[in-house]
Amino acid sequence: MHELSIAQSILDILKNEAVTNGYDSIDSVTVEAGEMTGIVPASLELCFEIAAKDTVAKGSSIEIVMLPITASCNDCEKDFDIVGRAFECPHCESTSFKVTGGNELRIVEIEVPDKTEGAITV
Repeated sequence: MHELSIAQSILDILKNEAVTNGYDSIDSVTVEAGEMTGIVPASLELCFEIAAKDTVAKGSSIEIVMLPITASCNDCEKDFDIVGRAFECPHCESTSFKVTGGNELRIVEIEVPDKTEGAITV
């Protein structure tokens, strides 16, 4: 289960951001993950919850947005999503293509409490 190491890496980034920017806590974090990462969202959520105990992110939530595997056909030059195990262009049925996305793993939003009015996004 590589979700635990991913959760720990996310928490390391959150801790660093909190220290750098003077935040006492984190409300939530949004992560984009490509399908090729093999992440199981429910497992990552559980691992994040467990690993966040006794950290600046204690009690925070994590939202995981899964991104499709995308490709560009070398023959017809059209872009498409790879669905299931259909490794061919849906436009021209070519099997010659370049994978252009689906292996991403990035934090896209960190929400922290605003000391005056509620939550802010950084």
